[in-house]
Amino acid sequence: MMRRFSTATAMRAEAVNATGETLTGGKLERKFAISKAQKWLKEDGQKYHRQQAANDIMRSEIYAAYTSNPSVESPLKLANQYSISVARVEAILRLKALQASMEKANTPIQVHLTYNMEKLLKVDPNGRTRITEPLRYNSSERLKPLFQFIGEVDAISPEDAAMLLGKEPYANVQHNLDKQAERMFSVDGQGGDKVARAGVSTEIERDASKGSKFNFAFVDISAVDKRPMFIRDTRGTLRRASKLEVYKKKTKKPAFFM
Repeated sequence: MMRRFSTATAMRAEAVNATGETLTGGKLERKFAISKAQKWLKEDGQKYHRQQAANDIMRSEIYAAYTSNPSVESPLKLANQYSISVARVEAILRLKALQASMEKANTPIQVHLTYNMEKLLKVDPNGRTRITEPLRYNSSERLKPLFQFIGEVDAISPEDAAMLLGKEPYANVQHNLDKQAERMFSVDGQGGDKVARAGVSTEIERDASKGSKFNFAFVDISAVDKRPMFIRDTRGTLRRASKLEVYKKKTKKPAFFM
């Protein structure tokens, strides 16, 4: 049942909840909201430190080091050197390569926009950006993890835990990812993505008529034990997916939640 108030004062007096927080039209009063925000900044806000963005000097240094000797200055080595993730290094290299191609084509570069965006993010444009993040983000933060309960005093090793969960041991996964990350990187995204074992071809067939605009991944559900994943790329080549592609597909989070 809707209630009517003759004046705004009566409505405001009615919109007081049990904790004494004043509400007007479903929104906090401006002064009350400001006081709440200031209180958070003084208490819990002191613990929050936003990860600083990389400035243009650091990005230029990374790109210059990579272009000087790509076989030695790999993304993994640069990520270790600058204490940032491999994905961030690869993104910086691709963006800098795009900028270099635009400069060759006499396309104006928005340097003032870059400077002001760094200023907005409170990045020191002249100093070395201090960023500390893991080399890569693994699958420890799954959406629906599987739990197994064991006794409080029971001894269990990482290998035993992996066997209980039906997963590969974390050390093996990390070792395989390190081997995959050491592949030859290409700024256009074409080099090193197809990783095969030495002497063993993962290609099954090649039919240009079956090529499309996108790469398609599908799984053979008829297999009982292990269900292999296959990739049909844009050139129409059907091949087995690499371990890195399978790992990325299994750990990919959905874009939207219902």
